[in-house]
Amino acid sequence: MTGIFYLFLVFSIVGWCIEVVYTFIKKRQFVNRGFLYSPLCPIYGIGISLIYLALSTFGVVSGSVFEVADVFVVFVLIFIVTSTMEYITGYVLEKLFHTRWWDYSDRKFNIKGYVCVSFSIYWGLSGTALVFFLKHFLGTLDVEGIVNETTIKVSYGLIALLITDVSFTVRSMVDFRSLILEIEKSSPVIGEIKILIDSLRPKFGNYVRVNEFKNRFEEKMQLNPVYGLKNTLASKVRNYQNSLNNLTKSRLYRAFPDMKINFKNFEKRFKNYMQNKKA
Repeated sequence: MTGIFYLFLVFSIVGWCIEVVYTFIKKRQFVNRGFLYSPLCPIYGIGISLIYLALSTFGVVSGSVFEVADVFVVFVLIFIVTSTMEYITGYVLEKLFHTRWWDYSDRKFNIKGYVCVSFSIYWGLSGTALVFFLKHFLGTLDVEGIVNETTIKVSYGLIALLITDVSFTVRSMVDFRSLILEIEKSSPVIGEIKILIDSLRPKFGNYVRVNEFKNRFEEKMQLNPVYGLKNTLASKVRNYQNSLNNLTKSRLYRAFPDMKINFKNFEKRFKNYMQNKKA
């Protein structure tokens, strides 16, 4: 399993580099993409590791020749593995954090916005090309060939560093989730939020980018007389705005600046608030 660990590590770094370069080209700024503090995108490493294990069952890893028939098998396996991983990850993140970290809803043939055919084909073709490239130049894909006493000892230290990073990341994710829930349940301004949501839904549907929501809320509050007063309600409104600002300044949000909030979560909060108010 030491070989699998190094495979995971190498392609987590490669994935991080791909994401950083893509974001830099798109936004002209450096963004530390991914959950972890270190330069790793684990979803890439996990995906490649799963693909490797799947290919092993078809003899593509250990065989010395990359047959033409293997191309179709490799493409289909990578297509299925990456699509499944992307869907499950997107679904779990939305359930945990009440936000959509990426969204393919505007693309054709998408499944609930978590995956779409065009990106799945892209991952399938890219992965197949990578397998062919490595197979052609290395002659084998058997990663266990790198395992020796030295690499095993080094892996222990790398695993310790990875665990440390994960522990800090989990803490930041817990704080991030708490901040989102705080924004959703803020009763002092929930009426204003409901009105804002109703005005945004015709244009954005059930999801809107966090930054867009923050800007629209600030614009709305600027027009509200209560904003400039020095009373308890005005103070709570400003605290709510500070929560939105803190969210957009968080490390995880900066890593996923296109993150969207789900209006349905706010509406559930509003419904519960109104029911409790009547009780």
